[in-house]
Amino acid sequence: MGEFADKLAAQSPAFQRAYLGSLAPSLVKSGKLEKYYKTLTDFDFITAKINYLEFGVQPLIDDYDLIDDVEILTHPEYNAKTVKALKLIQRALDLSKHILERDKTQLAAQLWGRLQCFQLPEIQAMLVSAKQSENTWLRPLACSLARPTGQLLRTFVGHGSEVKSVAITPDGKQVISGSSDNTIIIWDFKTGQKLFTLEGHTKPVIAVAVTPDGKRIVSGSEDTTLKVWDLYTAKEICTLNGHTSVVNTLAITSDSRKVISGSEDATLRVWNLKTRKGYCLKAGTNSIIEGGNDNVKAVSITHDDKWVISCWSFIRNDGEHFSSWEAIEIFNLENINSKTIKINEGKNVNSLAINKDNKLVVSYGEEAKISICNLENLFKQEANFNIINLESLQQKNIKFLNFHPFIPIEFITFTGHTQQVKAVTFTQDGKRIISASEDKTLIVWDWENNNKLLTLEAHTDSVNTITLTPDGKHIISGSSDKTLKVWNLEIEEELNVTNSEQLLEITDMVGEGCDRKFIFDSKAEKNIFHTIKFTDSVNAINITPDGTVMISVLSNINKNLKIYNLTEKQEIATINLKKNSVSNKNILLVPSIAITNNIKYLIYDIKKSILSRYALESRKKTFFLNVPLFYLEAAKNSLLMFSLTVLIIVGYEILEIFKEYKLTGDLFFMTFLIYLYISGFLLFSINDFCSTKLSSFVDKNFSSIIISPDDERVISCYYKSLNVWNIKTKKKLFTLKGHTNRVTSIAISPNGKYLISGSVDKTLKVWNLKTGKELFTLKGHNDRVTSVAVTADGQQVISASKDKTLKIWDLEKRLELFTLIDNKFADTVVVTPNGKQVISGSWLDNIIKVWDLESKKVIASFSGDSELLCCTIVSDGVTIIVGEKSGRLHFLRLEGIK
Repeated sequence: MGEFADKLAAQSPAFQRAYLGSLAPSLVKSGKLEKYYKTLTDFDFITAKINYLEFGVQPLIDDYDLIDDVEILTHPEYNAKTVKALKLIQRALDLSKHILERDKTQLAAQLWGRLQCFQLPEIQAMLVSAKQSENTWLRPLACSLARPTGQLLRTFVGHGSEVKSVAITPDGKQVISGSSDNTIIIWDFKTGQKLFTLEGHTKPVIAVAVTPDGKRIVSGSEDTTLKVWDLYTAKEICTLNGHTSVVNTLAITSDSRKVISGSEDATLRVWNLKTRKGYCLKAGTNSIIEGGNDNVKAVSITHDDKWVISCWSFIRNDGEHFSSWEAIEIFNLENINSKTIKINEGKNVNSLAINKDNKLVVSYGEEAKISICNLENLFKQEANFNIINLESLQQKNIKFLNFHPFIPIEFITFTGHTQQVKAVTFTQDGKRIISASEDKTLIVWDWENNNKLLTLEAHTDSVNTITLTPDGKHIISGSSDKTLKVWNLEIEEELNVTNSEQLLEITDMVGEGCDRKFIFDSKAEKNIFHTIKFTDSVNAINITPDGTVMISVLSNINKNLKIYNLTEKQEIATINLKKNSVSNKNILLVPSIAITNNIKYLIYDIKKSILSRYALESRKKTFFLNVPLFYLEAAKNSLLMFSLTVLIIVGYEILEIFKEYKLTGDLFFMTFLIYLYISGFLLFSINDFCSTKLSSFVDKNFSSIIISPDDERVISCYYKSLNVWNIKTKKKLFTLKGHTNRVTSIAISPNGKYLISGSVDKTLKVWNLKTGKELFTLKGHNDRVTSVAVTADGQQVISASKDKTLKIWDLEKRLELFTLIDNKFADTVVVTPNGKQVISGSWLDNIIKVWDLESKKVIASFSGDSELLCCTIVSDGVTIIVGEKSGRLHFLRLEGIK
């Protein structure tokens, strides 16, 4: 504890409360800025205010805003550089707020992980003070968390499933989000605090909107209803029934009187919020909006409330031509006339938005692009006609239908996303467009100059929805990763710091007992710890016994296994796992990896019933004996080929019948269409069925692998059993059977005598690895065992279970010693080399915890910016490497361990 903490602790609780609450404001008011600066960079003050029950993180963040007073700018003690340091600390606290509100003990770790790369004296002094605290904690060895100089400001955490829609009140004070967890949450925009949770929908909430008068919320759901809520009381006002399928989209007129909703029942409905009645919006004779099989995906209203714009798909047959379109329907609310813009044949239109100048932007699904056009001239036309997009560069070889005359509309197209664009919107001035995509990013575009301004990355899953604050300064995004994030739309040059990539002095970072080879040269241009950031999630990591080589596994898109030499500070090799994957993209799961103790071979399981052996020196790869999945894959392909052959024969017979009876025109086209539809459906169904069965087979049969200490054997899980292989000959020695459900985790005692396995059947089994015989079974868990580990002396086994416990077992006495109870279940457990601490990782809870086995308590914890997925410990016993879903790697030192 520092001087500030010692003095404060000696005072009464009443004095502490008054002092902490008034200190910063009184210093600014009295003009004592130097002391104000010192206070807000004092780690003891920061810790005291955060931990005091009546304050917390947000009141501390508010203290940093006091320096923004205009009168302070001319004060003699005003120091721009020091203020910059204060703003960086404030931003770091804001980024960490959702983590610190759950676990205040992570304060030092969060500040180190975000600020250690800034060479400002005030920040360095604060971090050194935090490092010298007497507490045991996990200190990031690099700036591996999101930095306060980025566009991300804060994260809202609270939904139990993906966020589908987001809106903000006209005063910008509250954010409303709808989720697949069937709820709506009202948040405080500034603090991220959850104010109310609205419950009433029985299925996912797909759309939310706030009336312009700021009094009501309207929500649309998969349960086919709209609900109207009072924003002040958070009570349901009424339910609007009328749709017969999912309500996808909502828009509200500027007078707050009418709501327009679009649904998968192929209708647009207009609702009067006063009478609570609605009607189906009619269209012209050329529209089939009502009564068809179309899906109305998005709707918007022009700023004058005259035009309603919706995107949907339809099928048209004029007797000579047949086509399916994605289109935009434009309705005049005054005379119910409509106009149609054909956007793209055979592609998805996911969302649209319109600005005050009547510029329309639409986002495409499959093509991962957005386009913009000017509707001003169209609105001036009184006739009801169809308009076709003649964007030749993007729509090559399209055959336009001649059932109506058309007027071309010029589109400007932007490409930059790599997956479907889920949402688009204009900035307040109408000069920029923000797009959100399944590729987990948001992009800010200068559409007038066809220029990409910013790419915003922090979400770990599809970004489904976006909105802008009324002042146009911030973006709010909602994602399938269950979070909302607030972004700064402007680039703040004043927060840029000279030499911001420089780390603190090595003597300040590395304590005794920590191998310095784990700190890379901060001046290197690549392959340094604080820039190890992959584009894909890190799902598994392992490190060689001597700590020189680290293997990380990347999943999802790239499917690469990367090997790093930590001593040489460079990447050794990349193994592309796609080359070994089966045809179904969902088959390839997270590989299990293990390294021989002599550091010659890397053994990994690519979830294809194949164990691969990779020689680290020669970089050559060989395979162990294949098991049945290849045969199942071949059977699937044979079935598909047989089905395709039968369908081709049937199609040929249909054509012969039409030739014989000379059938043409509508009947021919409709029959041929039905044939194609049925053929495609059957092939898709067969492929999907076979792929599902294959995925189920893989999921059931593989979990982890491990190598014996003598490097002679490798053990792999195979559903309810375990296979033991000879590494050199690649032959299977024997199979261990006894569990009644899938084996989830395995571990070997250091002497190589015992193999321990954990299973979904809630038990642990101990086997003699040399004879292959089951020795005994350990029972005590009430749910599946998720992970097992053995202490270095081989005397104890630690098991984690979905029953939210960790159990410590005595191997010799064959009994349970004690149980550690947690509030979340652990996905993995790792034991430190000295056997005194256990590290547990709860990935859904985004946290790793260090347990002291003597005190039976958690002594340290760490959370990342996104879900943590894996961890391992280095042989020095204090360096922990953690992989994150965002692609970051965290190198942590366990401080305070003697």
